[in-house]
Amino acid sequence: MKKQSELKQQTREKVLHQIKKFRLLDDDFMTKCFEDNTEATELVLRIILEKTDIIVEKVFTQYTIKNIKGRSL
Repeated sequence: MKKQSELKQQTREKVLHQIKKFRLLDDDFMTKCFEDNTEATELVLRIILEKTDIIVEKVFTQYTIKNIKGRSL
């Protein structure tokens, strides 16, 4: 039987492998990355808009409405 530390390491490696597949443009991943993260939001806006004086005070990520019959909104 494998030691618990070996199992933890394998689990960690599997999780890291999955995370490496994510792209910031993946909807759920982007939502989590920017959720309550004014610094990251500010950085991305400064880069995209090419303005260094942008200051983000508050971040609101998209709000998802779950639909029990099918697709969420």
